[in-house]
Formats: sequence, structure tokens, C-alpha cells
Amino acid sequence: MSDYGLKLSSVNDAINKVVAFLNEEHGLSVKQDKANEPLIKILALIATNIRRPWNRGWSNYELLRTKDIAKLVSEMEINLEEPKLSSEIVSGIQVGSINRDELLNFLENSNLPPKVISKLYKQAEEL
Repeated sequence: MSDYGLKLSSVNDAINKVVAFLNEEHGLSVKQDKANEPLIKILALIATNIRRPWNRGWSNYELLRTKDIAKLVSEMEINLEEPKLSSEIVSGIQVGSINRDELLNFLENSNLPPKVISKLYKQAEEL
């Protein structure tokens, strides 16, 4: 939260909802005190759509909606003679929803023929 200049009090509504949910639905007895402050901060981040630097600036909700690289590649109809990255992967790399390095790593470790991997790898590197 400090990355965003937020203090615990700035997200009180979200914190109150999360703490009430934990206490009522799961029978916990979490109190909003100094001892539980780190736990409450983490819960507030999880419960809200605050963008986090360690998720490439995406919120949890956005990450859940985004397909993983394996699924995107498996959905591609790869022409073995002229392999091309799908438009979804190209646009995903361009807007930052797909990490190019993760895609390159996935391609290197895939079961695709080496010629296909090489061409797809080159396309991804050019983006």
C-alpha cells in the first residue's frame, strides 16, 4: 500500500467489510489493532481492485480474467508452414497484459517443432 501512498485509514470501508466477512462467515475473531495491521493490509489489497506493481500493474480481478499463456498458445491455430502469433497474443503483448518474457520462456519449453518455435520466438522478440 505504501507504493501507492495509501494509509490503512484510506481503505477503511474495504477493511471493515473484509474483517466483518472473516469474523461472521468464518468464525474468526480478527480485531483491527496494531498486531493485525499487516494481515488487514493484505486482506484489503486482495479485497479491492488496487493495482499492484508486482502484478505488472493489474488488479486481482483483471488477472483472473486474463488467460494464461498456455491457454492462449493452445487456442492458436498454428500453421506449421507459416507460423504466426495470434492477434490476441500480439495485442496482449503490446498493451502489457501478456509478459513477452513469459511467452518466450513458454515457447522455448513447448513441444512445438524447433522451426515453429524459432519463427514464433522471433515474432515475439520484435514486439
